Amino acid sequence: MTSPTSQLAVLRRNLAALGAARQRARWTTAWSAMGTTVIACILAFWGLDLLFEMSVPQRLLVLLLSTGIIGWAYAKLARPLLGIRESEIELALQVERHQDIDSDLVAAIQFESPEAARWGSSQLEKAVVTYVADVGTRLDVYAGFNLEPLRRRVKALAGIAIVLAVLGAMFPGHAATLFNRLLLGNRHYPTRTNIAQVIVNQQQVLVQDADGTHPRLARAAQAHPVRFWIHCEGDLPEGAQLRLTGDTTHAMRQLDLVRLSLDQRRAQLTSIDEQLTKVASGEESPPSGVRLAEILAALRMDAPGAAAKWPAESADGARWREVADEVQQTIAAWPGPAERTAVYQGELGRLVDSVSYKLYAGDAWTDPASVAMIPLPVVEPRMEVTPPTYATASAVPVDVSARQLSVLEGSQLDVGLECTNHKPLSAAWISWQTPQGPQSLPLEAVDQARLKWRLPVAGSMFAQIRQELRFELQVRDEDGLQLETPIGMLARIRADRPPAVSIDVVHRVVLPGARPKVEYRVNDDYGIGKIVLHVETEPGQNTTKRAADGEPAKESDEPAVRRRTEVLLPEGQVIGPADLPRIAQHELDLKPLALVKGDRIKLTLEVADHRGSTPGESVTSEPLYLEISDESGVLAAILEADERSEQRLSEIIKRQLGIGESP
Repeated sequence: MTSPTSQLAVLRRNLAALGAARQRARWTTAWSAMGTTVIACILAFWGLDLLFEMSVPQRLLVLLLSTGIIGWAYAKLARPLLGIRESEIELALQVERHQDIDSDLVAAIQFESPEAARWGSSQLEKAVVTYVADVGTRLDVYAGFNLEPLRRRVKALAGIAIVLAVLGAMFPGHAATLFNRLLLGNRHYPTRTNIAQVIVNQQQVLVQDADGTHPRLARAAQAHPVRFWIHCEGDLPEGAQLRLTGDTTHAMRQLDLVRLSLDQRRAQLTSIDEQLTKVASGEESPPSGVRLAEILAALRMDAPGAAAKWPAESADGARWREVADEVQQTIAAWPGPAERTAVYQGELGRLVDSVSYKLYAGDAWTDPASVAMIPLPVVEPRMEVTPPTYATASAVPVDVSARQLSVLEGSQLDVGLECTNHKPLSAAWISWQTPQGPQSLPLEAVDQARLKWRLPVAGSMFAQIRQELRFELQVRDEDGLQLETPIGMLARIRADRPPAVSIDVVHRVVLPGARPKVEYRVNDDYGIGKIVLHVETEPGQNTTKRAADGEPAKESDEPAVRRRTEVLLPEGQVIGPADLPRIAQHELDLKPLALVKGDRIKLTLEVADHRGSTPGESVTSEPLYLEISDESGVLAAILEADERSEQRLSEIIKRQLGIGESP
């Protein structure tokens, strides 16, 4: 600490000023070296990036290497200087060496310290201090202070900084891009060709002013084409390229984009104007689908004013007229600004996977971008067949996902579907062709997720199927996508087969008062609801005829045919399929018929199947005839039958024994 009355105050002030100057010089020298190193690394990064357009990982690696170089420069060039701290004694020694004087400066400074009183002769101390105080006022403490290292490093820093500033002034766009890319941004250096717009289908995925060179994510439907439109300015090449990579397969391919001529672009606008004029007048409906994508792409590139006014589909004719007027103004001033631009287009025929792509036009290109594939809805039919009530017990199971069904006539068909890839559906319907044109019916969602849909059956042709039905199932999901191909459905009619019936008797020649047993057999798919035996009496030609009241008939009367029926299955009763086939006998009493020899009886069995509330189908057996005779006639018939039976039995035995066969 310097005392206010110190004789060395002037010397001490000079030494303090020397120390501050030396420290400033060291700091300036150190930081000049660091600045030179940093700027050199920036210029090296810039040069490498211009040559190789380094990716983010590559730039990060170069930045890490640059950080290492800067750290090395700090350790070797800056830290040694920044770490120096010189005391007053050290500064005095420096002055003594450069002034070629003895150690009086250091001694005088030490003699002024409080501890000096214990060291020895006070007269000697005062003499040295007085001498140094007198000499110190004339002493140049800055003699030998070398500033040459400082000047060299400042010149190096100034020179390299000037180079960076000149390059930045000459190429401001490149300089701004360099700053962005140093921060690991994706901006590209200025190119002669500028990609102003990129449109994928109806989606404007890149506008240069807003997106730079990084297109936004596009979405496209599975199995549908993807159309690309590129709008370029500046140096306009004859073509552009699209390089695609499948996200799953990693397969690479190149798609060449074709440049449209000015005449082609004008023809597009003319066609658009004609269509919009018809829409405005109500002659056509607003465009949609592929045509809508083409129109919007053309307007955004060549008639942006019209694109900005594009109305909703439900807009009135006046709104469409405004768009058409804008297009007409563009055509009238053609080519105008369009002459300084180019439009390229290309199509990826069928999207089967999400893809990544990069666009190249001239010396410009875009960053990698993606077209995400939107899967189409995957739909499975869900059919339920409810047979008529009478056929429930013997119903045949139906595959609910089958696309061809065989259903019993009169069945109810519940038409439904389910989206199996879990995409909510916005609509579902069935359609079919009629002579009057296509017809359709909407389905209704039956769950909150809108995955399962069913057709309201009541009052429709599906409530009771009476004929073959061919129809198609179609849906629309939340992305507005439909099935690539509607699901074709076929419901064939499986007819309820008519019943089978047969009758027989043991003897067909009987006495007038006999009680022959009629054996019958009936069968059906689902049940029998009616069995009636019809008996018709036909008088013989050589027999005296009787009228219905029992009195002899006149010779001129035609032979009277008498009919009667016998109900074998009471009304209301049904023979179910479990009891079929039914084989039974019915004893027919002929006595009430007052038959005489020569009469003939015709027997037929009528059977109707059971079809619930619907009348069943009736079938009549082959007629069976009984001849009326006396006892001798009956015996003769029995003997004849026995002889025939004996002869057939003999023939059977001979065949078994091989008798009568040729050797």
